[in-house]
Amino acid sequence: MRAVVRLLALMMLLVVPAATVAQDPAASCAMNLGQCPGQWIGGVGATGCECRCPDGRMATGYPRRCDSEPAQQQPPAPPVAQQPVRPPPQIPQTVGGVYGAIAYSPATGKLGYSWRFATREEAETAARNFCAETDCTIATWFGENCGALATGPNGWGGDFGPDVAAARTKALRRCSQHSSNCRVVRWVCSKTCTGDACSERNTTGE
Repeated sequence: MRAVVRLLALMMLLVVPAATVAQDPAASCAMNLGQCPGQWIGGVGATGCECRCPDGRMATGYPRRCDSEPAQQQPPAPPVAQQPVRPPPQIPQTVGGVYGAIAYSPATGKLGYSWRFATREEAETAARNFCAETDCTIATWFGENCGALATGPNGWGGDFGPDVAAARTKALRRCSQHSSNCRVVRWVCSKTCTGDACSERNTTGE
């Protein structure tokens, strides 16, 4: 009888630790998967066990190792250089030839102009389109000359001449026939040129 009791007591001693191990997921991971250089975490991952290294990374390999280099973070992508904002293209004026024109809208004060067109009609059409009002009127047209437009509180006038000074003087004279306090609001030159002379002989200004 005593032998039976001792045998039962010994069996109890063997069963209790096993139950304790079964209740400890980390201990169960160690028992089933071997040593972990850090700490076993039970109940996570695809296998229900993860070996975490001291620096927090997950150990790899079998047996588990923590000697691999930590994953390098990718450097941030360099910022994309922004393209400079370019101003919208101006309405094309120079298409060849020597004819130019100035158009004016008395109702709105808007104006349009052109230079170096092949014919007078093309130059006047371009100036009206640039003015873009229903009442745009050709104030003056010219070829191998300069034109000018002058306006005042009660009227306006346009004319042309061989240079800017002459065109401005004649435009002011015409405007003064209809209004006082006239001033030149636009002048344009359209002349034959080659090379760098074009920027000097085909210009506009107020």
